[in-house]
Amino acid sequence: NNEPQVAQKVMEYGLTKHGDFISEPAYILGYIDVLLHMKDEANLRVLLERVLSPNALPIELTGPIWDRFLELELWRTSTGGNLAKTEAIEERKASAFPDNPTSIGLGRIWRRCKIS
Repeated sequence: NNEPQVAQKVMEYGLTKHGDFISEPAYILGYIDVLLHMKDEANLRVLLERVLSPNALPIELTGPIWDRFLELELWRTSTGGNLAKTEAIEERKASAFPDNPTSIGLGRIWRRCKIS
């Protein structure tokens, strides 16, 4: 819309007023989209860290959020960003999902190539 700051305030209000919204991946992904549209990387990183911190969300609900976080970081890496940051996020996701084949070894490399 023409008022992305309003959208951001509404999304943040939803999180602060209705604490259970943080356990809704669709809501979080929508909020991520708003922050991306605004090019607000600082608040985007704060949101991702808040949502992906231990005990913030049941681990089984975090998969799509981890995926989006990695997509964003891989995109940044492909445009001159820091590969070490991407690798650190991959390590964190691998710790959260140790049985996920895309979190380790060749699965991780395949994912990088697919997104880049």
